[in-house]
Amino acid sequence: MLKFLRRRWLAATVVAVLLLGGATAYFVARRGEGVTATHAEPDLPSKAEAPPDLQKLRDAYAAGVAALEREDGADAVKHLSSFTFGPRAVEEYRLYYLSNAYQLAGNPAAARATLARLWRRQPKMIHANDAGLNLAKLYEDTGDFDRSADVYAALGRRADAQDVIGKARWNAARARLQIGDVAGALYNARAILIESPGAKEASNAGSLVRTLHGLPQNAPPPLTPNERMQRIIALRNANKAQQALDELTGLERVAPAAMKMEIQLQRGLALHQLRRFEDSNKVLEPLTSGPFKYA
Repeated sequence: MLKFLRRRWLAATVVAVLLLGGATAYFVARRGEGVTATHAEPDLPSKAEAPPDLQKLRDAYAAGVAALEREDGADAVKHLSSFTFGPRAVEEYRLYYLSNAYQLAGNPAAARATLARLWRRQPKMIHANDAGLNLAKLYEDTGDFDRSADVYAALGRRADAQDVIGKARWNAARARLQIGDVAGALYNARAILIESPGAKEASNAGSLVRTLHGLPQNAPPPLTPNERMQRIIALRNANKAQQALDELTGLERVAPAAMKMEIQLQRGLALHQLRRFEDSNKVLEPLTSGPFKYA
């Protein structure tokens, strides 16, 4: 079931954006405690009006969204393809809903072309991640793994949630393998281990990296000390403090002397996350006499 069907509130929100988009908000401030009626500012309009170009498109947009809610793809396409919002941000929603309408109407080629147009805008909309995943899947369905991998990789760079990044990177790695791009697959799998070790795809990514490096599956991932530190910080950010602490112990044995203070800092922070406050203080307090005196 399309995601917009699970978010009926969003349609109403976006229609409200149409009504208010481009309008100017006005604020009246008091100029002092002694303001009298004689010096009062004149009343301003209590209701902002949408620009005329948005007003005239409101009904077609609302009709298209309503058609999607009742799963009438053909009618949704008719309304949502009859206009454009141009460079306005709300155009991202029109394109997204139009692509869903094309899919509902059984026209994946048009859905793919519409999503590609949306993706080129580097969307910031609430459904941006879903749009990227849908577009990549549509490319996969046609056997175009090259473009699919490109979209997945771009989503991995644009997203900020580890679960989305992990899924996008892993699918990019799989797509790269489909076209024989082993180096590209390895790059994306390593990126998961370093940047998104908390994602559920991290285990598969680790297995792929070890396999491509010819290492046993119980071997630590082949990362540089700096990459291991990035991974440890990402583990802490993913609330996996105990795993971060375990990996710090291994890193300390091979890390250069210049990393000793950073290792001590990360160990103290991991202990604090584990609510081992006394142990954390013992590790962190010596740092207060050095570069972290005011931290």
